[in-house]
Amino acid sequence: FGTRPPVAWPGETAPELTVSCADVGPYGKRAITIGKIIHASVCSISASIVTDSAEFEYDPFLFSSPITEIDSMTEDFATEAQITPPFDRSKDRARLQRVAIRHGGTLLAAITLWGAADYWATGSGLWLAETIALFNAVFAGTMIAFLLHEWGHFAGARLSGSFAPVMKEPVSFFMFAFKEHRNTQGQFIAMSLGGPVANWLLVIVLFFGLPLDTWSQCLILATGFAIAVSVSVFELPIINQVMYGAEPAKTIKQRQAEVGNFPRTVGILAGAALWLMVI
Repeated sequence: FGTRPPVAWPGETAPELTVSCADVGPYGKRAITIGKIIHASVCSISASIVTDSAEFEYDPFLFSSPITEIDSMTEDFATEAQITPPFDRSKDRARLQRVAIRHGGTLLAAITLWGAADYWATGSGLWLAETIALFNAVFAGTMIAFLLHEWGHFAGARLSGSFAPVMKEPVSFFMFAFKEHRNTQGQFIAMSLGGPVANWLLVIVLFFGLPLDTWSQCLILATGFAIAVSVSVFELPIINQVMYGAEPAKTIKQRQAEVGNFPRTVGILAGAALWLMVI
């Protein structure tokens, strides 16, 4: 660290070299820290895990906050040292295409099953057909709301210029990782707002796009409305607190502990009330 090691002349014994953090000064401490981080990264399963893992990622509709740590030893130094593998845009684009195809297929399947069931119930007048149509309405409405909610978060992140790579192995509907230490407060707010906005746009499309002359059509609208209410009750207070300087991860954990299933219950009651009004 800037000094030559001891040299032994012929016939002499080289003195023992002992270096401690106190001896190397602030720059030496930083070098040792960086060395530990590099060592931990090389010893990890693969470098891609760091790129694909979500140091901070959440979907408030599920009322869960899966936080994956890079490494317990390097977590405190990751922001300062910025030791991160290079971002591969081509891989990210390929992963996004795979997720889009998968989610698009799921969306089409849900809409098709519900539409077929609704048509069967309308044409046959059978109670069995009507019951199946109602179940399909709840299923399709939930699937569509889940997908649009996640894509709304993703759109908000990307449109605000956030660092939000698509995950290598998406978990359920979670498709991207929001790197908190690499994004600003404004980018977090934009990402968070994208989810509820997408849900309310879905409610508007369903309300004006469907004739609402069958029970299942009314129920798919009520399902979308219930989820929009639920995510708004949970997420909007978080967004408001972060706007005033609160830390996102701690705010989400605190919100989860405070409300529990209250947002979901409010959403279900609101959806049920809307369904009874429009049928």
